[in-house]
Amino acid sequence: MRQAARAVLVVAVVLAALPAIPAHAAAATSLIAFDEIRGGNADIAVARPDGTGQRPVTSDAADDFNPSFSPDGTRIAFESRRSGGGDIYVIGTGGSNLRRLTTFGGFDGEPSWSPDGTRIAFTSVAGGTLGIWTIRPDGSGLHRLTSSIGENLMPSWSPDGTRIAFTTNRTLSSDIAVMNADGSNQHRVTETPGAADAEPTWSP
Repeated sequence: MRQAARAVLVVAVVLAALPAIPAHAAAATSLIAFDEIRGGNADIAVARPDGTGQRPVTSDAADDFNPSFSPDGTRIAFESRRSGGGDIYVIGTGGSNLRRLTTFGGFDGEPSWSPDGTRIAFTSVAGGTLGIWTIRPDGSGLHRLTSSIGENLMPSWSPDGTRIAFTTNRTLSSDIAVMNADGSNQHRVTETPGAADAEPTWSP
């Protein structure tokens, strides 16, 4: 019993003496997704923040761009021309499990993954004009959020996933608007005379 207790004590002392894993080492596994254009063709690629591990995720004759990581970092939503005008696809960060989510036949782009990973917001012309839609990562649950006159695009989720900011020209000028994640309570945030406001992003 004394020998067992002594062994446990030695292991505990050794573990306590080991240095803590620095934050920058933990961050070394993080990835940055981006558009990589070669010979006029765009694909999705990733790299680590320290400049290592750069590799392609997609490789197709058609353009793939506008990547958006899933919150758990295992998948990337992106916009692709491989099906024609433009659709939303999802792929694993290793380049496997490609899935086409939208099949409207027009323009679908600018994907933005919700913080809880259950929905992807995107811009589409499926309703006759540019509008904001959401869809689940498995391709189900398609839902139109905006239906007003004018164009609504560039969706950006709030950190808690309850709201979406977007760009709108429904008042004949480019402004920033916000709505609830279900499309309710739409209202403008900006109305700047002589200026165009676009591409919103939330603080953490």
